[in-house]
Amino acid sequence: NAVLVQRPFQTPYFLAVFHTLTSDRQYENYFVQFTVSAPYRPIGVSRALPLVKDDDDCPTFASGLTLLPASGDFDSDRVAVGYGSCDEQARVLVLALVEVELLFTPFDDETRYAGGTGEAVVGV
Repeated sequence: NAVLVQRPFQTPYFLAVFHTLTSDRQYENYFVQFTVSAPYRPIGVSRALPLVKDDDDCPTFASGLTLLPASGDFDSDRVAVGYGSCDEQARVLVLALVEVELLFTPFDDETRYAGGTGEAVVGV
């Protein structure tokens, strides 16, 4: 699921979470940003999410995402990522939206799309 991120003086975007499976059968989890209108092109992919795991052989699998608006003791929007750890525990990673945005490296025009086909090139 993707959430709409709208901030003053910034272009709105969709934020989603996805995972890849490594050659040693571990999951790596990432955020991805998309444009808000069709064809919903990717804008950037984050570095791997800092999900907590009990040991290196323990799989972590991001499965949910929500945007928590600023309120009460929190003066900025936050992003919550639900994930499973070791196939035994349900956990939540909560980051300020500013922290999430610092995880991103924007695509440049050369690597954004393969041959102008609109097919995203995501080198993760």
